Amino acid sequence: MFLRGLEVLNQRLDRWTCAVTIFLMAVLTVIVWFQIFQRYIMNSSLSWSEELSRYILVWISFLGASVAGRRGENLSIELVRDRLEPGTRRTVVAVAEGFVLIFWLFIVYYGFRYAFQNLTQMSASLPISYGYVYFGIPLGASLMGLQALEKLLQNLRNESR
Repeated sequence: MFLRGLEVLNQRLDRWTCAVTIFLMAVLTVIVWFQIFQRYIMNSSLSWSEELSRYILVWISFLGASVAGRRGENLSIELVRDRLEPGTRRTVVAVAEGFVLIFWLFIVYYGFRYAFQNLTQMSASLPISYGYVYFGIPLGASLMGLQALEKLLQNLRNESR
């Protein structure tokens, strides 16, 4: 029951994350092209475009990693896993997913701490707090942590059968 709810939640979050990531990629593309136009056609550089592009890229990186992880497209080493016996393989994958979950929980905790610590620090050329830029890190890690929990529970369910 809990696992099914988690699967539905992750599926909905993945759709939302994918839409936000696509939107941010479109915004990033427009900003970079506008900066190129300004610099090489109009001979006038924008002071804010490089900084905003960097901040958007932080969010795209962590949200995009979550989308890739949900689809199983993140980097993984399957050579050893595929050579194991099915019972051993499930145990090794469950332990690995447990470590991945602990890692993401660590990133969520320290990511939120770091973001909150930097809420008062403002960026150089934009009226944006660095805290908002850094909130993309724990948000993406939270999404990946939920996915790791789902994979761990799926593996444990399959192992008990």
